Amino acid sequence: MAKVTYDEVNDYVADPLLSDNFEIVFPNLPAGVGDGKRLRVQCKTASKPGTEIEAQLVELFGHGVNHAGRKTFTKQFALSFQEDSKMSIHDIFEKWHEFIRGTQTQLGTFKKDYAVSCDFIVYQQDGSVAKTYKLQGVWPTQNPETSFDQGGQALEVQGQFSFDIYTVE
Repeated sequence: MAKVTYDEVNDYVADPLLSDNFEIVFPNLPAGVGDGKRLRVQCKTASKPGTEIEAQLVELFGHGVNHAGRKTFTKQFALSFQEDSKMSIHDIFEKWHEFIRGTQTQLGTFKKDYAVSCDFIVYQQDGSVAKTYKLQGVWPTQNPETSFDQGGQALEVQGQFSFDIYTVE
């Protein structure tokens, strides 16, 4: 096999996917949090959830062969975003956490009420959608810690979410 040529590389990666063309959209926040309102997070960073196929070893007579086992989802994703001066997104996360499990009472609500779906949307350079991942059973596992200092920089907040499964559109 000959070494890869410029034309082959150019045909394969004519326009690369850029790492800053994405967003996460929660079409309907839980009724106890955002009363069904939409939340569009312009993320600075995010981790697209992944999957894993477990290896199943079959051993016979001292020989081992790996076969594909069950497929599982990573069950979590992280994001970071720029917060506004009213702490609008942080406020939603705080309300969502309180809705899931009350601070004073430790009483909570059912998953059917606090878990929602969200879209992880990846865009091409021209703004058209390259791919949409529809995540189901999403809820924040952490109320993000917010670090303040005397630097006067724009505040970046990080969040961690749980999810059950996703589909690709």
